[in-house]
Parts: sequence; structure tokens; C-alpha cells
Amino acid sequence: MAIVTYILVAALQSGLQSRFHPEIFGVAATKAIVVLVLDFLLIKGGCYLLGIQGTNPIVDLIAYGGYKFVGCVVALVKLVNQTHSPTA
Repeated sequence: MAIVTYILVAALQSGLQSRFHPEIFGVAATKAIVVLVLDFLLIKGGCYLLGIQGTNPIVDLIAYGGYKFVGCVVALVKLVNQTHSPTA
């Protein structure tokens, strides 16, 4: 869910900067999925190299990896609010 929110907020930010194009949705989604897959591969590779045995299902690791987008969404929302807040 955080990935979808990240994609929408990234498109909103580019729209507020007058740089919106429909391809932004695809570019943001592709980048987010690549980051998620790389994170998963690094965690699985680290578990293999360290010899960590356990039941860490793929779905759980991907779900935990998705939490990094919550921080990205918060940062983007703060950036959008900062650039479009009325100045006194």
C-alpha cells in the first residue's frame, strides 16, 4: 500500500512543479519495484552468506521491505507542503 501511495505522491509533486506526464506513474512504479527487489535479494543473500536458517517466506520479506516507502511518502508530503505553503 505504501508503494501505491509513493507513486501517487511522486506524481503529485511533479504535477505541482508543472512537469507532469502520464509516464511518471510507470517510471515511479518501476523504480519502486526495482528497489524492492534489490532489497529482497540483498536480505536473502545476506541470510545465505551468514548461514541464517529459518522460515522467512518471500511474501513476509517483501512486505517488510515495503515499509521503507512510508518514510519516502512522509518526506515527499513534507516537500510538497513546504513548496506550496503560503508565505507570510
